[in-house]
Amino acid sequence: MKNYYIYRVICGLLLWCLTLGSAEAQKKFYMLAGAVTDESATPLIGVSIRVEGTSNGTITDIDGKFKLRVKGEEKLIFSYVGYEEKVIPILRRSIMEVQLSPDVEELEEIVVIGYGEVQARDVTGSVQRVGMKDLKDFSAGSFEQALQGRMAGVQITAADGTPGNVFSIQVRGAGTITGDGNPLYVIDGFPIEDPEFMEGINPDDIEDITILKDASAAAIYGAQGSNGVVLITTKSGTKGSPKVIFSARFGVSEIPQERRYETLSAYEFVRLQNEINGGTSSYGSEELYRDVQAVDWQDKIFRQGLLQDYNMSIAGGSDLTKFRFSAGYREQEGTLIESDYQRFTTALKLDQQVKPWMDMGLNFRYAHSLQKGMNITGNSVNVVTQALTYRPVWPIGQNPGSDDEYELEDVSNAFFPPNKTLENTDRERANDQFLASAFLRLKLMKGLEFRTDFNYTFSLQENKLFYNRGTNQADRGTSGISGSIEDRKGLDWRNSNQLTYKFKKGDHNLNLTAVQEFRYNSSFVNRMASNHFATDDFGWNNMNLGVSPQMNTSNFNRSTMLASLGRVIYGFKGKYNLTASIRADGSSKFRAKNRFGYFPSAAFSWQAGDEPFIANLNVFDDLKFRVSYGETGNSRIGAFDALSTVVVTNGAYFNGRYQLGAGQNSLANSDLKWETSRTLNVGTDFGFFENRIYANVDAYYRTTDDLLLRAKVSPSTGYTQLTQNIGSIANKGIELNIRTINIEKDQFRWETNFNITFNQNEVLSLSDGEQYRYYAPSFGGAFFAEENYYAMIVGQPVGQMYGYVYDGLYQMDDFYRDPNSGQLVPKPGVPYIKDGAAWLVRGCRSIAIYTAK
Repeated sequence: MKNYYIYRVICGLLLWCLTLGSAEAQKKFYMLAGAVTDESATPLIGVSIRVEGTSNGTITDIDGKFKLRVKGEEKLIFSYVGYEEKVIPILRRSIMEVQLSPDVEELEEIVVIGYGEVQARDVTGSVQRVGMKDLKDFSAGSFEQALQGRMAGVQITAADGTPGNVFSIQVRGAGTITGDGNPLYVIDGFPIEDPEFMEGINPDDIEDITILKDASAAAIYGAQGSNGVVLITTKSGTKGSPKVIFSARFGVSEIPQERRYETLSAYEFVRLQNEINGGTSSYGSEELYRDVQAVDWQDKIFRQGLLQDYNMSIAGGSDLTKFRFSAGYREQEGTLIESDYQRFTTALKLDQQVKPWMDMGLNFRYAHSLQKGMNITGNSVNVVTQALTYRPVWPIGQNPGSDDEYELEDVSNAFFPPNKTLENTDRERANDQFLASAFLRLKLMKGLEFRTDFNYTFSLQENKLFYNRGTNQADRGTSGISGSIEDRKGLDWRNSNQLTYKFKKGDHNLNLTAVQEFRYNSSFVNRMASNHFATDDFGWNNMNLGVSPQMNTSNFNRSTMLASLGRVIYGFKGKYNLTASIRADGSSKFRAKNRFGYFPSAAFSWQAGDEPFIANLNVFDDLKFRVSYGETGNSRIGAFDALSTVVVTNGAYFNGRYQLGAGQNSLANSDLKWETSRTLNVGTDFGFFENRIYANVDAYYRTTDDLLLRAKVSPSTGYTQLTQNIGSIANKGIELNIRTINIEKDQFRWETNFNITFNQNEVLSLSDGEQYRYYAPSFGGAFFAEENYYAMIVGQPVGQMYGYVYDGLYQMDDFYRDPNSGQLVPKPGVPYIKDGAAWLVRGCRSIAIYTAK
C-alpha cells in the first residue's frame, strides 16, 4: 500500500511538470496584430512582413492589416516596392502600427547603361529609354516595330512587309559602307550581334529598352558597340502570390487601293504598244479597247491578311525566390498571297537569394518560327514589279479562256503572270533558337560586389526553295524545275566576370567597374541543290530526282574575342557627374600585330537645375547639360578576311578522268586592323510645368576611319577586290525629343511624344584615287541586268539612288524656240536639274488611355 501512494505521488509530480512545461511553451508564441500605412496614412496592400532570420512571415491584406504568430523577442522586417525597408523590434507588443517612407532613390527612374545602371538624372551620355508602359498598348510582332517613330536618331526599316522579316536598325546614320551596320543587341546582359536572333524575342516579355547612341555610352562595349547598342531588359518575377496574365489580339492587314500603283487601262496600254511599234501592233487599233476591262495584277497577288496573337505568363515569388514563365504564339498571314508566318516562344526566368551575400539567376529562352512564301525583295524575280509590268489585256480574239493559259502568250523571260509565280513556288524558312544564361553575384564586403555570367546561344535555320511547274524559273529558266535546301547552324557562348565597387560619403559618390570577358562564335552552312526535275510531285522531299545535281557546298566560320575594360563614375553633390572608361578588345579576325584595339571615352554632365541661381528663376523643373567624347571599333568582317583562302575549283580533265582542283580564292592582308569611330556629342535635357513638358536636344559629329572596305585592287593581281582599311565617312546631326503630358487623371491619361532628327551623311574618301562607285541592285534578274541604280560618291551621302530625279512633267508652255538655233529651250525659271543631300526622319505618337475602375 505504501508503494501505491509513492507511485501516485510520482505520477502526479510528472503530470504537473508536463503541464507546466506545456504552459511555458504556450507562452513563447502569441498572435501579433498590426497595420501598415504610407506617409499619408493610406493602407498599403501586399507589404511583405518577415521575422528576421526565419522564413516565418505574411503580407498585409486589402486594408493594410496583418496577423503573425511571434514570440515577442524578435525583430520584424517590413519591405515594399518603392519604400524604404524597416526593421522593428516586437518588444512583446501584441499590436503594432507601422508607417513606411518612400525610397527616394528607388523611385528615381533607373537607366541601364551596360554593365550596370544609374539614376536617370546621373546619365552623362546620349541614352534613350522606352519602358514597358510605353509598349504595352501596341500590338507589334517584334520589338523593332514597337520602337518605330519613338526615338530620335534611330531609324528602323524593313526591306519589305513580309511577316517575320528582320528589321534593320540604324543609329545616327550609316557608320560603315560595305561592313555590317547593325547595332549590338544586349539581352539581359548577353551581347548578340546577329539581328536575326531578335526575331525570337516576344515583345510581351520585354520590360524596357535602352539605346546607347553616342560613343561615350557605347564604348563600354568596345568594338561591338560601334553602331550603337540596344539594351533589352526582360520581365522578371515579383514578390507575392503567383499572378497569371493572358492576352489575345486579333487583326487584319491589307494594302488599300490608294496605296497601290495606278496602272494603264486597256486603251492606254494598247495605244502605248502602237506608239512603240510605229503606229501598229498585234493588238490592232486602240479604239477597239475603250470598253475592255483591264486586269490589275495587284488584285491577284494581294489579299487581306489575318492576325492572331496569344500570350500567357505566370509570375510570383517570395523575398528569396522569384520566377516568371511565359509562352506566346503568333500567326500572321501576309498581304501577299501564299505567304504566312508562325512563331512560338517560351521563356523561364528564375532569381534566387541563396545567402544574404549571394544570389544567382537563370534565364532560358526558346523560339521556333516558320516563314512561308516568297519575299517581295531579294529574289531573281520581283513579283510586285511583275504585277506592274505584265500586260493587262490580250489582243482581241486571242484572249485565253482562263488564267492558266496566260503564260503561253508571252515568251520574254522578263514577264510572267505574278500570281502563278507565287502559287507555284514553295519556300520555307524554319528557325529554332535557344538561349541560356546564368549569373552568380557575391557581396564580398560593403560596397564591393563580384558577378560572373555564363551565356550560351544555339540557332538552327533551314531554308528550302522549290520552283514547280507554272513558274518563270521552271518554265522559262535554264534550270527547269529546281530546288535547294540550305541548313545554317550558329553557336555563341560567353563568360563575363565583373567587379564593382560603390562608395558614397557626404557629397561624393564613386562607382568603379572592372570587367574581363571571353567570347566564342562559330557558324556552319551546308547547301545542296538540284535542277531539271522530271516531276514536281515530291518537291524538296526527294532531291535525288533532279537529273542535274549541283555541287554541294559547306562553309565554317569561327572567331574568338578577349576583352578587358575599366570604368569610373564619379558624382559630386548630385549635380556634377563624370564618366570615363577604356576598353581593350582582341579579335582572332586580325593578325597578331593588329589583334587588339583600344577604345577610350569620357562624358560630363551638369545638373544645372539644382543650382540656386537657376532654381530661383522658377522656370525649369529640370535642366541638365551634357558633353561627351568616345571611340568605338568595328570588326564585323569575315573570320578569315585577313588570310588567304583556298577553294575547290572546276578542275580539269586528264588521264581519262575528271580531276578536281584547288585554287587561291582571296589575297591575304596582314595589315588589316580595327575600323574606328570617334564621336563628339553635346546635349541638354529640360522640363517645365512639373516636367509635364520634357525635352532632350543633342548635337553630334561622328567620323569613321580605316573603314573595313571591300576595296578595288589592280586586275593584274588576279583579283578584283580585297578587304582593306581604306576610306572614311562622317555623320553629323541634331536630335530633338519632346514629351508632353496633356491630361493626367485617375482614369484617363493622354500624353504625346514627338521626335525629329536631321542627319547629314558624307563619304570622305574611298580607295586611293577612287572618287565614286556604282552598284547594281541584287534583285530583278535579267530585267535589271547591268543597271547601276546606286552610287557611292566622295563628298556625297552614302548609298544614294543613282539616276534621274522626277520633278514634274514639262509642258509646251515651259519652252520657247531659240531664234538663232531654232531649238526649243526651257524658259527662264523652269527647273532643269534637281539635287539634294540631307535626309530627314521624323516621328510623332499621341496616346490617350482610359482605364476603367
